[in-house]
Amino acid sequence: MSFSLSFSGRFSANRLLRLSRLFFYIIIILTAVPAWPLPKEFISAERDNFYIERHLRFWGMDFDFCRILENGISDKTDTILSLSAGSAVRELGYYRDSSDLYSDSGSADYLYTRFNTNWGAGIEQGLLWNSSSEKNLLSLRLKYRGLREWNFNLAQQDSIIFDSLRPDRDGILLNTFIAALVYDDVFFNNESGLKEGYYAEFALESGPKWFLNDVTGESDFIKYFAGAKAFIPFYEAGTNQDFLQAVYLSEYAGIDFVKGDLIPLTARQTYGVLRPKNGTGGMVRGFESRRYDGEIKAINNIELRFIMRQIKDKAGRKMLRPGFLAFLDYGIFGRLDGYDESSSDGDGGWLEDGGEISSAGLGLFSEVLSVGTATMYVCFPLAGSRIDGRAMSVTLTYGLHF
Repeated sequence: MSFSLSFSGRFSANRLLRLSRLFFYIIIILTAVPAWPLPKEFISAERDNFYIERHLRFWGMDFDFCRILENGISDKTDTILSLSAGSAVRELGYYRDSSDLYSDSGSADYLYTRFNTNWGAGIEQGLLWNSSSEKNLLSLRLKYRGLREWNFNLAQQDSIIFDSLRPDRDGILLNTFIAALVYDDVFFNNESGLKEGYYAEFALESGPKWFLNDVTGESDFIKYFAGAKAFIPFYEAGTNQDFLQAVYLSEYAGIDFVKGDLIPLTARQTYGVLRPKNGTGGMVRGFESRRYDGEIKAINNIELRFIMRQIKDKAGRKMLRPGFLAFLDYGIFGRLDGYDESSSDGDGGWLEDGGEISSAGLGLFSEVLSVGTATMYVCFPLAGSRIDGRAMSVTLTYGLHF
């Protein structure tokens, strides 16, 4: 059965999925080549002023092309210019009715498929220097980000999003400004896999209507975000021959608040600013991705991670680094349908039309060829329930949760 999608012409949605997945596999191969460890005689002792960061997504990838200026603003910290680009396709959910009011419909017509591409440019200016890791300890980051999304169906019946009144129901062209203050004192031991230290981020993102945000879809919003991560080591092996290499506790906590006259779905459903993640559903594992899309979202994730010995080939190059973890997630959300001042219950409306969810579970993961990490979670909802009513779910993803 074939379906069509309109961009500048008519395309087969199934063909688009096949082409996107082919593109994804090609990107994996291309990124594996520069990630493959080089013989020691080819490794320079000097720091490279140009580098590329790769961020895997399901059926997609983002790239950051970064350049450290030799004559930056300060000779004590780094000034880094960056260009970014990426693309992905995935199935999402619209957890609202045709009037855009929150709904937990049990039918499958809330699902739809989204194809997106993004681009951006930014600058990072160091304010304090971390001499042990030779990178900025405290930095100010400014960025422009552009995003183009297309929504379409692969189901026989149209998703309810296409019958809604949302201006971005078919997609959106979104342009935003980002400002962030970042503290990064996290150290990663590439031999043992131990991660330790602290990270904090305070950021805001603004997408005013006048910034070409009424061309396709409409937006006029501002988002505030504050988050922190901690990695506390419990054990590290004495040699790289031990089966168990490292054990450490990791915790992530943050709050996300978005407000405005025209909040696009992509801002409402995601969590964070510099590198947005899934919203309350998704950050609390075991629940439908991007569900509970309130204007206010607060998350707490706790993990105990066990890192195993690396698996190498005959030449000593790293092939796999397996591990497993146990996790506990908690999330609260509010203002699912905005803020009605006349019906405020005295708390300022922060948790109006809100609630809480939590889950626990186990995860298996492995770093593959230094390209990325493949992860499988087995999740058990503790507070709240899935739309399908299942008491357990299995999730496959790229990368660790945080």
